[in-house]
Amino acid sequence: MTPRKVSFKPYIKDLSKVLQAAKQMLWYLFNSSPRYTIGYVIVLIGSSILPFFGAFLNGELIDDLILRVTDTSTDYKSLIYIGALLIVTYTVKSLSSQLTEYFATNLWFDIGKRFNLDVTSKFANLDLEYYENPEIRDKLNKVNEAYGFRPQQFTEHFFEFLGSAIESISSILILFILSPLLILIIIVSTLPEIIVNI
Repeated sequence: MTPRKVSFKPYIKDLSKVLQAAKQMLWYLFNSSPRYTIGYVIVLIGSSILPFFGAFLNGELIDDLILRVTDTSTDYKSLIYIGALLIVTYTVKSLSSQLTEYFATNLWFDIGKRFNLDVTSKFANLDLEYYENPEIRDKLNKVNEAYGFRPQQFTEHFFEFLGSAIESISSILILFILSPLLILIIIVSTLPEIIVNI
């Protein structure tokens, strides 16, 4: 029995199509609502990196507390500074879901308005013969039914994929600093989530 060859070419071709569509969608999002698009991307990146920053600050706090116990130093400036940063980090982390919801909701409404305007203007400029042909009329009806939610679903899935990719890259960088051998573990553990999001 010979082993079956696995070809990754179709997956790479599909991935390139998805990335091309995502690039066009991001450009469209930015043109239709630059403020909410930038805000959403910043919140997404921030909420993906914040857990690692919080873990780093927790480690620094523990190291500083151990130093205080063993050294009997009276300089508490660094301890207060790390504590304040931790409070700010956890406050921003707790607010990140509300910020994500705010930017996502406003972005989706802006996208909906922009798509509605674009599709309506395209439909208005079509000749009557397009509406008389039943095949084309069915396609136009499908477009009319789907343009309100399909692009938004695609954008939502793309941003989920982007968040997973940012978390994976951040994890790889942190693990590379700690131990390069652990990178293999993180890559293997995040591959299923990335593949599902694609």
